[in-house]
Amino acid sequence: MGRYDHKGFTIDSESREEFLERVARIQEISRLSPAQQELAERFAYGLFVLRPLPLTTVAVEYHKSYERSSSEARINIRSKEEWFKAPDLRALADWMAHPRQPDFLIPHPEQQNAPLL
Repeated sequence: MGRYDHKGFTIDSESREEFLERVARIQEISRLSPAQQELAERFAYGLFVLRPLPLTTVAVEYHKSYERSSSEARINIRSKEEWFKAPDLRALADWMAHPRQPDFLIPHPEQQNAPLL
């Protein structure tokens, strides 16, 4: 189960047994229809292109080694006014202020007038 199940482009199992039975006969499962494939591609576009929040106000760097993992944050703005005008923080605050929006999506400039998922 995941965020993408029961969206019309997956083969969903309601139990562990049903899932294992399907996996055992995976070669018999037919390919996605063109409509199902379009749904999957639209979902992926929303998830991988529109949903990530490109942070410019704050930069977080992750460092990983065999000994330990750490992260370091850097704030890229200097004044209170910049905090209120920062496009990345505005987009996040606008989404948080509208709890009926199910997911955080940022339309790209060339997609402003295109229909979303």
